[in-house]
Amino acid sequence: MIILKTLLILLILNFHAFSQLKAIGRILKGMNDSIPIGTAFVAGNQKAIYTCSHVVINDTLWFNYIGSDFVYRVTVKYNLPNFDIALLERTGGEQPASLEFGNFNKVQPGDKVKYIGWDQRVNKYGLWDGIVSAKGSALTSDQCSAEFIEFEGNAIPGYSGGPVFNDQGKVIAIMREAWSKKGIKGGNMILINRAFSVELLRILESEVKMHSSPSDNKSGISIINLIKK
Repeated sequence: MIILKTLLILLILNFHAFSQLKAIGRILKGMNDSIPIGTAFVAGNQKAIYTCSHVVINDTLWFNYIGSDFVYRVTVKYNLPNFDIALLERTGGEQPASLEFGNFNKVQPGDKVKYIGWDQRVNKYGLWDGIVSAKGSALTSDQCSAEFIEFEGNAIPGYSGGPVFNDQGKVIAIMREAWSKKGIKGGNMILINRAFSVELLRILESEVKMHSSPSDNKSGISIINLIKK
């Protein structure tokens, strides 16, 4: 595990990759809250903010990205509870950085992934490695199909809405849920994480383009080049 706790050192290592950290942050219920209700990330050409629908408990929330001392007011643009996905937008200004979507269809069991979330146990962001153990689709409450991957991990409440990266540093899934189980032969409990495909986010991105002005997406060097072990 890598704890992202010394941002100035990261800045010295690589300015461009450091700027990508500004595309990841935490969602707060109130402007003066210190404990987040979930994680979020900015992705796509339109720099939309994505998180899980179950994180969006109010129409107006606050977003604080890594490295910023400020919180920014955000409102819900799209909320898709059946897919547990929400798209937020700032009420003023524009996000300074955006992540690039990867191809979820290319991810297979055995592939390595990385994921980031706000870890309440240490009050910091945590970066973890995982290996995909399963891939499939699940029916939502409205009988819609949602693609997902599963992997052993350490996510807890607060990680919901965080990005999952492929080995190229592109976002391929969004953290949704986790549960504990024992192996077939017993032993210690292990935590299984489930993350949903970003393919639906691509659809939302195309819808946003129809109503918004294009903006450049200079993603720079992959975030994985900065925070990989």
